[in-house]
Amino acid sequence: NTFVMTKGLSVGNVQGYTKRDPAEKQYIKAEQLISRSWKVDRSWIYSSGAIASTLADMSRWNKALSSGEVITLQNFTLMATKTRLNSGKYIKYGLGLNIQPLATIDSLSHEGMVPGFFSWNVHFPEHNLFATAFSNADTKHPGPMLLDMIALQLKLSPEPLIDSQKVKQLAQKLVGRYQSSSSKVLTISLEGNTLYAQYGDDTKRKIIPREDSSFSNECTENYFQLRENAGKREIVPIYLYQGEQEALIKL
Repeated sequence: NTFVMTKGLSVGNVQGYTKRDPAEKQYIKAEQLISRSWKVDRSWIYSSGAIASTLADMSRWNKALSSGEVITLQNFTLMATKTRLNSGKYIKYGLGLNIQPLATIDSLSHEGMVPGFFSWNVHFPEHNLFATAFSNADTKHPGPMLLDMIALQLKLSPEPLIDSQKVKQLAQKLVGRYQSSSSKVLTISLEGNTLYAQYGDDTKRKIIPREDSSFSNECTENYFQLRENAGKREIVPIYLYQGEQEALIKL
């Protein structure tokens, strides 16, 4: 079920979408966008974005590529090895694959975006795990959502707390105001038995208490960890994509 499109804007009934204006938050069909010409005939894009596939076929492809069925294992090793520039510097890119840790685990990946569509494919050799995401909206990278699923599968984030006493103990430590170096203030509050996080005047978001003095926002495996540093209490954001971020210090 994988082939190169030689004409047309999409395959079958799959319609790509984009946003008319980021401020409007309104999705429209990609070829109807009037501010830019998005009517893209796939025939000239070829391997850069005209290949149509399925999740089942991507699974077969990933296994075949990494096992020497498509190219030799020696050549695959070149794809999965960081490239050395003429300057002597190594970059996080092999011969066709991005090479970098995601959620602290070494990974091989590649993404693609054409008008109306976005895709991402990733391989975690250590766990023999492959994952693919297809999106028919070009304004949202599907990687973060896929990493959430991977984190759940591999148990990369602290487990949610189910012991009410542990939740209460964490809440007592967490509640307060925390500030970043950019003066952005995060407020953690407890209303009834529910914890909330709020940046400045932004909307409050329900948070999920987790093991290891951690918590997360709903519907994500990115998390924050409460730590003591030089006698001060701080919250450290830990993102699956970017790793640890700058700490917010309790006021």
